[in-house]
Amino acid sequence: MTVASEPLPPRRPVGRAIHQLAIVLAIAIPAVVIMPRIADRPVTSTQSGRSGAATSTQAARLLLTATLPLEGRTTAVLATPDAVWTLSADAVQRIDPETNQIVATFPRAAEAGFGGGFAYDGSSLWIEEESVTWSTINGMFRLDPSTGARTGHWDYGSFLPSASLYAEGYIWVGTANLDEPGIFRIDTGADGVRHRIPVEGAVQRLTSYGSEIWGLSFTGEGTTELFVIDAATLQSRVVTSVNAMDLGVGPTGVWISGWNDSFSGIYRLDPATGSVLQTVEVAGASAVALEGDTLWVLSENRVTRVDATSGTITGSIDLDGGTDLTVRDGTVWVVDYGNGVTTPTGRLLRIDT
Repeated sequence: MTVASEPLPPRRPVGRAIHQLAIVLAIAIPAVVIMPRIADRPVTSTQSGRSGAATSTQAARLLLTATLPLEGRTTAVLATPDAVWTLSADAVQRIDPETNQIVATFPRAAEAGFGGGFAYDGSSLWIEEESVTWSTINGMFRLDPSTGARTGHWDYGSFLPSASLYAEGYIWVGTANLDEPGIFRIDTGADGVRHRIPVEGAVQRLTSYGSEIWGLSFTGEGTTELFVIDAATLQSRVVTSVNAMDLGVGPTGVWISGWNDSFSGIYRLDPATGSVLQTVEVAGASAVALEGDTLWVLSENRVTRVDATSGTITGSIDLDGGTDLTVRDGTVWVVDYGNGVTTPTGRLLRIDT
């Protein structure tokens, strides 16, 4: 997710999304799917975040400055101009970034199974509602961030919402329905007019850059496709097939977290052709967040900072777990789902320089 002058789009939990989609689609994701071969890459520059590798440590240190216990097994985090929001199947929680204190907890419906994801349109939160039965309340509801009141609901029936963001004046919602795959564009007005854009496969992640909507989707054949939609014309095109978990798009190109037989880390792709321009080794890379010329990468127990212009690792910090992350104004927020034992519920971690 790229940070711009618009409200931040959401960061969805990659691990939860893959688990959910695997169940919904009833497919087994193979260990290896299509990825440009290493021999085909015109230029590569590989660094490693591990000790002794080609890593820059001269930049400002990364510091864990706050840890907050949360309600429920938290799966998603979103930073807005004046708050940080977390989401679990149990509750939506608001954190004041000035005090690092939870200032509001809004319970979710009892039948809300997965944590889902959310977006912010400048005045309201839009939350993916994913039923435990995948049929009763699938859709989006709009929430007043001051009171927690639901101010609107849009039912999608069997269309399981799987990714969402706010961009170009609309809410964009990807679905995990292989029979009629697509993305809904929702008018944020009271009527909530929807327009469906067909895409191939079940949508996994969405982000935006300029007037374009970028995303990753699983196909029925077990591959993941990188696609882009022109927000003005609503025309979509597939850029390439990749083995990817998350993406960030900005002036330095398209960054994805992915892997193949011999590599795990992040790739920089040409946005026009999808060809690999650079690789940076970050073992176990999952979620990514791009702000300006800085890319933040979450792996299971580490957050790594990468200069998105050069591809140089400029710092990292070890963590005790992590599921999803977002960034705003240089502050990184990480949610941890919890392991049910030593951390029975979710946590919010704050990282500063």
